[in-house]
Amino acid sequence: MAFLVTINIILCIILMSYNFVVMNKKKRINHYVISITIALNGLVSFIIIKEINFITIAVTTMLLIWAFLHTWVQTKHVSNYIDNQFFVLYIVTIVFSMALNIVYLDSDLSIYQSVPYFGVSLFIIGQIIAYLSLFTNPIESNGKRLAKIYQNGIYRYFIHPQLVGEIATIVALVCMIILTPHWFLLVPVFLIYVLFILWQKLFKTTHYVSHLK
Repeated sequence: MAFLVTINIILCIILMSYNFVVMNKKKRINHYVISITIALNGLVSFIIIKEINFITIAVTTMLLIWAFLHTWVQTKHVSNYIDNQFFVLYIVTIVFSMALNIVYLDSDLSIYQSVPYFGVSLFIIGQIIAYLSLFTNPIESNGKRLAKIYQNGIYRYFIHPQLVGEIATIVALVCMIILTPHWFLLVPVFLIYVLFILWQKLFKTTHYVSHLK
């Protein structure tokens, strides 16, 4: 376990520092690097712990898809940066990555599997909300541009669809672990991540959603 935690920390420091120092000249960190770091740590933990069941496979797959979509969208369409509180960011990312070890170790002890199935469904819905907005035209309403989301034959409107999708993704991860023995340790970690992105106002300042001038 100590070896795995060491790998988690090293991966976090190397990947995020490369983006911070080399790619952005110590000015900012791209958000997608956070998701890449967490996803790679999740994959490493999955391989080393060797606990294969629905929860571990689903969580690993969700994290990899999450990282891929973040990277694709933020490099091709809309960038999200963290330009302050770097130390806090490192701590949040490292703790999130280490928490995945508990997820995998406890996965076989989940007392009921229906909630994890719901978590996968919620993850898919969250990604639809977040990324379908990139392919639809925004509409204007009350001085704001609202991204139009088409879902189940009904147009719905979200002021910040990517933020809604991001929070839905984290809630989906919570659903995966809520019935495991150490859920009370994991939920605060995921909640801290959500609070951090809200604090940094990520997924809000995009050209898909903005105040009209």
